[in-house]
Amino acid sequence: MNHVFKIIWNKVNQCWVAVSELSKSVGKSSQTDERKALNVIIGAAVLAGATTSAMAETNVVVNDKGTVIGGTGAVADRPNAVVLGNSANSNTADSIAIGTGAKVEGNADYNQYNIAIGNKARSTNKETVAIGNNANGWGSGGIAIGSGSNAPFRGTAVGYGTKASDEGWATAIGNESNASGRGAIAMGNGAKSSGNDAIALGFITNASGENAVTIGVRSFATGKSASAYGSNTKASGDYSTAIGVVANTTGYSSTALGHRAKAEGHGSTALGSYSWSKGGGSAALGYQARAIGSTSIAIGPRSTSSAEDALALGGGANASGMSSIAIGESTKAEGYNSVALGSDSTNTHENSVALGSSSAGAKNVFNDAATKLESFDDGANSKTINYNGTSSYKTIINYGYSFTKESTGAVSVGDGSLVRQIQNVGAGRITATSNDAVNGSQLYQAYYNAGFNIQNNGTETSRINTHGKVNFVNGENTEVVVKDGENAAEIKVNAKDTSASVEAGSDAITVTVGEPTKVTGKDGVTVTTVTNYKVDLSQKTKDEIKNAGGRGFNVTASASEGTVVNEVTEETVQSTATKMDKLTLDAGKNIKLTHKKGKVLSVAVSDTPTFTNVTTTGDLNVGGTVHAHGGLDVHNNRIVNVADPKDPTDAVNKRYVDNAVKNINNNINRLDNKIDHVDRKLRAGIAGATAISFLQRPNEAGKSLVSVGVSGYRNENALAVGYGRNSDNNKVSIKVGASINSRSDVNWGGSIGYQW
Repeated sequence: MNHVFKIIWNKVNQCWVAVSELSKSVGKSSQTDERKALNVIIGAAVLAGATTSAMAETNVVVNDKGTVIGGTGAVADRPNAVVLGNSANSNTADSIAIGTGAKVEGNADYNQYNIAIGNKARSTNKETVAIGNNANGWGSGGIAIGSGSNAPFRGTAVGYGTKASDEGWATAIGNESNASGRGAIAMGNGAKSSGNDAIALGFITNASGENAVTIGVRSFATGKSASAYGSNTKASGDYSTAIGVVANTTGYSSTALGHRAKAEGHGSTALGSYSWSKGGGSAALGYQARAIGSTSIAIGPRSTSSAEDALALGGGANASGMSSIAIGESTKAEGYNSVALGSDSTNTHENSVALGSSSAGAKNVFNDAATKLESFDDGANSKTINYNGTSSYKTIINYGYSFTKESTGAVSVGDGSLVRQIQNVGAGRITATSNDAVNGSQLYQAYYNAGFNIQNNGTETSRINTHGKVNFVNGENTEVVVKDGENAAEIKVNAKDTSASVEAGSDAITVTVGEPTKVTGKDGVTVTTVTNYKVDLSQKTKDEIKNAGGRGFNVTASASEGTVVNEVTEETVQSTATKMDKLTLDAGKNIKLTHKKGKVLSVAVSDTPTFTNVTTTGDLNVGGTVHAHGGLDVHNNRIVNVADPKDPTDAVNKRYVDNAVKNINNNINRLDNKIDHVDRKLRAGIAGATAISFLQRPNEAGKSLVSVGVSGYRNENALAVGYGRNSDNNKVSIKVGASINSRSDVNWGGSIGYQW
């Protein structure tokens, strides 16, 4: 037997209720149906969409099987079903079809527990829900809420025109959102996630790569496992991450962080607004930093590393040479393997180093063909001495050095007009094969010991040091002739051509007549008588000649530019002889002469010499400070034992630079760890938000409900607990909840709503 009910407006509860057709408007029912299905009928009638302005009564029929049928052409074939609406249809038990043309289709032999509410809503599989105009829940466990929504197996589609993937397990929330990938999530108006397990959150977001994640407005994650966070952000490289407004990653496993940051190279990193890492394995850190060369690094605002393996560190630093290094503000390293260290320093030469602010690199000239130095003034007597040439005195002095190794670069600590000292340089090795730098004290020792030896018939007798002199003068009966030769000086001592006369009665000479003696008398008269005579010297003359062999000369010392110390007055070399000529030794530039007692003349180099050029063939030890007024060119050799810098203009050693690079790499690694930590936090936060979203609220008026939700996302999970309640008149609903995720972060939320 069918029971006929009618729906009337309850003024007390302010809602529509179903009552017996025989009841009065405000009275009690004359009969009571004890079926529990009546509660379902009342709720279903409310969901059917009866408006407050439609006060007409609508007949509802309940048959013996507990089935509720209402509407023209409504059909319910199985027990405990609710079918309300014109042409509404349900062929399964325990199902609900409410709305014009609403349909529940499934296996008629089993309870399907389906719900289809709305104009032409359709629920076609077990435990599916379709609510809204043309909503379609056709996969087992699918939920489609919203006009034109579509939910397949275990899928969820909430919003106008939403669609979940046919492969199942997908979630689409928001108008025209589409989660077409298996297990994908698309949340937001126009959001799309076509990659399997992809997530797109935000207005017109798109996650098309497998396991890709995009969060923001118009952000895109098209690469596999790519992540894009921010407005208009794009992550198209596989395993890449783009964070920031208009950030973009196209390289495999690349990272871009910052406003308009761009990472194009394989494994590249761009951190900072407008940063750009183009080369593979490159890194750009800072505002407008650019790392264009492969495995290059640019750190600092507007820094650029445009060549392979280049490093630019500092604001405006530019490393354009392959394997070059530019460290400091506005530095430039353009040569291959060049280094520019110091603000505004520039190096355009390969394999060279420019050290210090505003320094310029020097060209490697170590291997160039040797050219002679035309001349220099030795300062002693303005005499000009030539290298590989001749002096004004025709004395050849050669200076030479054999380069045994090739040089690959140069080190500059200034430029043509700016010079610097390199101080505290340790003594270098002075050997035939040494490549060490030398210091001032070593140069001083080399200068102090420079000179040449004087030999007597092949035996060395004395040594003349730098700027010393050997002066050859004419004697009473001798004449000295000095001629220049090939790498030598030719010195001749000639006896003067003299004649002697014999006066009569003189005992100075005794003439012994003999052959062929010829005597010419006064006025040219020749003695014609040939007589043999023997000419002999007197004993007095013989004694004087004998003594002449031991006759010496006086020695005095003078100073043209050097220093003279007279410990004694004028002294004859051989005190037993009669004084003859005087020998003067002059102290030239940088020479110190000391006239000591005992006929000793000491020749030494001045304690404070000044050299124009010094060339050593061995190590030069410098104990003090080296003043390199004209620059320091070590011909691609090493400067060893350089201490760590203390002042801003000090030179640095390799260990100091290596530590700086190591610190940079450590900072980058720490930044990677922080980004990874943020990613894990984000995943846990998404899991917490998802768990809260699955909290339930009561469906009946005046009811309270406590629910628990769980969720997991990319190895992170969360647990949520919530409370919901509807007011007694079912017009006001409240819902609060909180979640805690696997990162121990708490997420909470609440809402209150009013319906009419």
